[in-house]
Parts: sequence; C-alpha cells; structure tokens
Amino acid sequence: MAPGEGERPEALGAEARLEALALCHPEELEALADEVLTGTGVEVLAGPEVAVAPLRVPGAEGAGSVVVGRVPMTRCALRLDGVRGDAIVPGRSVRAALAAAVLDAEAERGGARALAVESMARAALDRRRADLATEAAGVAATRSGSP
Repeated sequence: MAPGEGERPEALGAEARLEALALCHPEELEALADEVLTGTGVEVLAGPEVAVAPLRVPGAEGAGSVVVGRVPMTRCALRLDGVRGDAIVPGRSVRAALAAAVLDAEAERGGARALAVESMARAALDRRRADLATEAAGVAATRSGSP
C-alpha cells in the first residue's frame, strides 16, 4: 500500500469543525442531519437563537476599534443521545443552526455518519480556501507594477 493510501486524515478538532460547518450550505446540513436524526434522541440545551455581533475594525492609531456594522448569526447547543453538539452559523437560519449542531454531535460521538460529516466539513473548508485564493489572485491582478 502506498503511503497515505487507505489512511484517514486526522479528524477536525472541535473549533475547526465549528468553523467548517458554518461554511456549509444549509441544504447540505439539513439533508445529512435528517439522516443522523433517524432513531436518535435530541435534547436542545440552548437556542436556536439569532444574535447580532458587532463588526469591528481597527480605528485610528490609539483609538481602539470602531464598529462599522452588525452581523447576524444563529447559535444552538444540543445533546444527541447524550453527546453535546454546538453550532454558530451566519445569518438568521434556525434550521441550519440546529442541523449543524446535530452534525457536530454526530462527529463528536463518532456516530455512523461521522465520516460523512467530516467529509462535508473538509469540502466546505476546501471551497473557502479556493474562494480566498481566487479573491487574492483578483486583487493581485489589480495592483500596479510598483514595489
């Protein structure tokens, strides 16, 4: 067997998974969560609730930061068959937050769909990296030739 062949990459940590699930499309989250929820017990611990966080940028030197807007997000915490799952998703999507929390718990407990959760999360991170690279290339193309 060639090196790396048949080996699974190390599972995402809790923080990376939280970030990755927030990047997933709500429809993807909901479809996989529906599969996970078949025959499981769910206890909602907190939320889902919409919150608004200030978007801060550095101010002028010595001025601290300045709030330039507010960003809505939806958060949720639950237990799936006794295992905690947490989620924070952008926007005002109660269903996406619930689904992401279910998937976080599924990955945490190593359930039957944990590998599918991991795969979905990694694909979302890969899409984000590709989007950032495309954006960076676009910005670089607009710069003048001066050093």
